[in-house]
Order: sequence, then structure tokens, then C-alpha cells
Amino acid sequence: MEFCGLKQTLDKGTLRCRTAARAKVELHWSLMAMAVSELFALEEQLPKPHASSASLPFDASSLSDADPQNRSLAETVRALRWSLTHLNESPESDKESLPIKLRNAKTDDYERKSGKAARYRRSNPDKKPLGEPKIRLLNAAEKKKLKELKQNALTG
Repeated sequence: MEFCGLKQTLDKGTLRCRTAARAKVELHWSLMAMAVSELFALEEQLPKPHASSASLPFDASSLSDADPQNRSLAETVRALRWSLTHLNESPESDKESLPIKLRNAKTDDYERKSGKAARYRRSNPDKKPLGEPKIRLLNAAEKKKLKELKQNALTG
């Protein structure tokens, strides 16, 4: 599951560096960023022993069923990106604060009746149907080229 988050959510399926040493460093920092962001969310999702339910600006019953396995990397990244793009703004309500957004960064818990794939996909106009293969005999030039390739493969 973590590889899926790294490759798809953080868009690190292809590393951008040209050398192996730099690619290793890029991968290291990507893993560190993923781990730190998940730790931020996990810290907010775990119940705090000193917090009283009367002083919390949210429903405290949601803390009792906090499970680290249900954290959502995508929601965590969305919350962190939102807070970084709105640095100069103060949240209008408690629901928009970063701790609340990280606390709510969980996967959905309902049973799906169908897959999560998008229902409406545009057909690709560049993708032409191939049709049935056409089998034919080799001509003299193709036979000669094949014989040369076989000779080169045996001697090379």
C-alpha cells in the first residue's frame, strides 16, 4: 500500500533525476516526506489522554474509533497543500484548521457496490483497432535478412 501511495499519490512512479546517486537521494526524500506527513496525520488522529471532550471543537466520539490503518495519504497531502497555499489566511471555522483536516484524513469506511474506476472515459481517438493478423510467406529479401541475423546471433 505504501508503494501505491508513493507512486500514485506523490507522483513518484518515475524519478526525475538523471544519475543513480541523485535518484537515490530523490527517493530518500520522497519517502521521508511521505513518512513525516503520515506521522502528522497519525498524531492528530490518535486520541490525546489529556483532552476533555467538552473543550474539543469537534465530535470527540470520532477519536474512539481512530485507527492508524485507516489514514489516507491523499487526504493528508491535500490538507498540507491547502495549508501551505493559504499561509496568510486564518481559517474561517474550526473545520478548516490544519489539525482538524489532518484528523479527518481517513479513508472511507463504507462497502462499495462497484469499482472506483471512473465511469465516463473518453475513447482514445489515436487507438485504432488492430484487426485480425495477416499471415504471409517471407519473400527472398526477408529470408536473406533472417539468415544474416541468425548467423550474427550465433557468431556474435
